[in-house]
Amino acid sequence: MAEAANTKAESSTVRLCVVVASVLVVGLGLGTRSYEGPLGEWGRASGGGVFYVVLLALLPALVVPSWTRTSAGRWFLALSATALSILVELSQLWHTPWLDELRQTRVGALALGSRFSELDLIAYPLGGLVSGGVLALVGRLAAPRSDRRG
Repeated sequence: MAEAANTKAESSTVRLCVVVASVLVVGLGLGTRSYEGPLGEWGRASGGGVFYVVLLALLPALVVPSWTRTSAGRWFLALSATALSILVELSQLWHTPWLDELRQTRVGALALGSRFSELDLIAYPLGGLVSGGVLALVGRLAAPRSDRRG
């Protein structure tokens, strides 16, 4: 029974870490729109794609926090988010009136993008790598103290 309580507490800690990380990731992603650093236009136009993938990798961990406990689970989340992002990017080559209308809304543009960019296909795998690191950090922070490696 104590083990079940520990698992429940660990799941709650994972969820809290995921929420905090998600808020930070959304802020960083939106911040790329005014980016003025050394990555220039790519940072402004495609840098948000990195954070888009990280967010997509984090959100399922709210539902299944145990996926952050293992390397396989973390990489499953990261690779799934990367693949989904690439599919969404490729879908921007497909145009229908209803889909184009949806993409013209703020939420539609943030979720589905508004135009295809080959450069985003570089940002998404980079976001997958960052996701793996963020999920590993979440898993480590949520692990019981006795399981943490120093």
